[in-house]
Amino acid sequence: IEKLDPGLFISLSELNNLRRKAVELLEQKIKENPSHKQMDETDYSTELKLPQNKSTKTHNSKEAYLIDDYKKLNQLLLEKKTINKDYKIIYELPSAVNIVEKELFDLLNQNPEVTLYFNSILMQNDLEASINFVKKLTDFSEREILCDNTGLAFELKKSGCRIILGPNCNIHNSWNLLEYKESLEPSGVIPSLELDLSSIEKLSIPENVELWYPKKIRTMLMQSRQCLV
Repeated sequence: IEKLDPGLFISLSELNNLRRKAVELLEQKIKENPSHKQMDETDYSTELKLPQNKSTKTHNSKEAYLIDDYKKLNQLLLEKKTINKDYKIIYELPSAVNIVEKELFDLLNQNPEVTLYFNSILMQNDLEASINFVKKLTDFSEREILCDNTGLAFELKKSGCRIILGPNCNIHNSWNLLEYKESLEPSGVIPSLELDLSSIEKLSIPENVELWYPKKIRTMLMQSRQCLV
């Protein structure tokens, strides 16, 4: 590529072919001259220990509904009280929570069983506004927060809130799940949406951590690394 004349156009498919050829040449060179030392997989076994895997097949399941509409929230709350059905209600708040109307705030304040959901993209002003929004709620420290933003999760955890880490926290394996457990002490987690059910069943779930997984979810652009530009 360095020897090409300036101004030439190379298609993306051709660049991918060049990349693959470069990787093949590198792998062949490593095989011919193995100068690297392979890591002993048992080196850190005495320091790093995963919790014993808990099968997800034996857990009791519970339904949850994620909504972002005030009228639907009011309807679900009335329905839940009428038929006495046991399911969670999760309300997704906008990034700019300062635009939330007083009517919605009062409804959320009067129904502490509603889990509040904050998405992953929170600029500094939005982050501070989200923290202040939660702290204005009555008995806010007892609220359950579904959170895709680890900065917000960290601040609200210090205040005593129950934290559920969302799918955009990109929990892909048992090791980063264990790291989140030690640093943020979440009450529950939603693994990355890139994992299929067979991969999720292999995760080692720490004690006192609920495993959540959405049957259906709306994926928005620019919210995770899954976004294609």
